[in-house]
Amino acid sequence: MRIITLMALALLSTSLFSQYLEEFTGQDGAGLVSASCTGTAITTCSPSANLSGVDWNISSANWSGFDSSSPDDFGVVGGSFQANDIDNEACWESPVLDISMVSGSFSFSVDIDRGGDLENSDYVDVKYSVDGGAFITVTNWNGFGSTTHTLIGDCTGCPDATDFGMQTVSVAGLTGSSTFEIVICVDNGASSEFIFFDNINVPQANVKILPVEFASFKAHLNQNIVELDWTTASEINNDYFVIERSGNGMDFEQIGTLKGEGNTSYLTTYQFNDKSPLQHSNYYRLKQVDYDGKFNYSKTVSVDYQSVKSLSVYPNPASDLINISHGGDDFSSLDIRVYDLTGRLMLKENNIGATVNNLALDVSGLNAGVYKIEVINLKGEYYSQLFIKE
Repeated sequence: MRIITLMALALLSTSLFSQYLEEFTGQDGAGLVSASCTGTAITTCSPSANLSGVDWNISSANWSGFDSSSPDDFGVVGGSFQANDIDNEACWESPVLDISMVSGSFSFSVDIDRGGDLENSDYVDVKYSVDGGAFITVTNWNGFGSTTHTLIGDCTGCPDATDFGMQTVSVAGLTGSSTFEIVICVDNGASSEFIFFDNINVPQANVKILPVEFASFKAHLNQNIVELDWTTASEINNDYFVIERSGNGMDFEQIGTLKGEGNTSYLTTYQFNDKSPLQHSNYYRLKQVDYDGKFNYSKTVSVDYQSVKSLSVYPNPASDLINISHGGDDFSSLDIRVYDLTGRLMLKENNIGATVNNLALDVSGLNAGVYKIEVINLKGEYYSQLFIKE
């Protein structure tokens, strides 16, 4: 079997023990094997994609090239990953790898082979991403690819029947501080054409699969509640999430927990509401905990919160003057804004002083309608109330 080894060599000596090695052992039938698809979505394929028990994923913008006349493969056959007559680009995606504990630079390697006579339109792209950055494609290795592809069929100068033969491709050492991902994309278009890959290897010590791949984590303010929303792209042995909050971005405390889905290879969405946020700065992060107690942290997101208090506004409806009051709070200096219901600013007053927590505001210049008055005092406390102008 002819093998191409695609390797990113480390600058430093590495451990002989592979911390991440995908050999596809015992995975025959995983992915899409002997399948046909009636549409572009993977859900139209039969038999269905089988990703049970694996920590990698497959993707394509168009699976319709898997035709019923000769069921095609993008999955594990005979102990290696095989692409056969897929007609459109499809990609194998590694799990997200945690490289935060790797000392110095690191490397990765992929073994690749082909069968049959490939065409110039057939290709293999090996891509990698460090620390969540853009994917980088290894291009035109030793002239056996192109300016956009790692390897192509019918390449100029290819050593074996106009197709690529045995190659060891080496790249300078890679460095990062958080995550690493590998994607291998393939396109070939005849039942007699096969492209294989195997032994996807990151051999450095302290490389591990990140149990949860976060697709997004967002926080936004909805009145007096901070809504936290996050989505995972995949989960491995995910027991639960701890939601943590901080007022300074450094000292975090637990404010809740949410059960995880365990093992998934699809998008999963979660939500948690902080009903008692801190005044002003709120920083949030997620502590993801495995079944064995190991944990990882998400990125940190933040929201600036000012509590909304109600005002006493009278008379309501009003014709010329409205009186504004709120007992017990500091009204010694106020910023006042009046908006119509479309959000258009209609009236503004700055540094207005109130006597005995009471203020008269002239609204005679407003047209008849419903308005919202907003008041902010020196403490940054925020007040709001609707009123009707006759």
